[in-house]
Amino acid sequence: RTDMAISAGYAVSRRFSVYAGYKWAAVDLDLTTEGSVGWLNIDNWLASGRFEGEQHEKFRYEGPFVGVTHGWQIDHPGFLKGLISAKVALAFLSSKFSTNQKASITYDSINGVAIEPIVDTFDVKEDIKGDTLGMTLGFDWHGMTAIKNLSYWIGLSGYRYSFDSVDSYTADIRETAVIFKAGLACVF
Repeated sequence: RTDMAISAGYAVSRRFSVYAGYKWAAVDLDLTTEGSVGWLNIDNWLASGRFEGEQHEKFRYEGPFVGVTHGWQIDHPGFLKGLISAKVALAFLSSKFSTNQKASITYDSINGVAIEPIVDTFDVKEDIKGDTLGMTLGFDWHGMTAIKNLSYWIGLSGYRYSFDSVDSYTADIRETAVIFKAGLACVF
């Protein structure tokens, strides 16, 4: 997975800002499957055998996003002195889902009786375009410590991207992530 974004913002006030940007993301998956198969046809024939396949999938999306951030100053002594902030952003992305699947089924018995193996192979390549709507929601705490110039932060955010295929026979994709981050900073 690769994920890149560029953004610019404007501080409307000391605690409220707006931002906009452009996002690029890509997910690459390589899948290998194998196992037993059974197939019942119209005449009640049960053919069984083995399935083997490889699949390479790419999911790419890019487009603009906009967001807002608001912070609230907390002035309690000790570790409760700092800033809590909330952010929300929306993304409007163009997407493309590509799949390349190569597989084979080797039937070796019908109704439990061994037969000369029958091999059925297929190679499927598809490129499906669609639109993705994304939403990010997050909360951060930036606090001061008892040590001069040393601060810390913790944050929890998450996003959800919903890909809606333009083809009625292709499944839609939902991607969700929850991110926890923490850190220390010292100003010299």
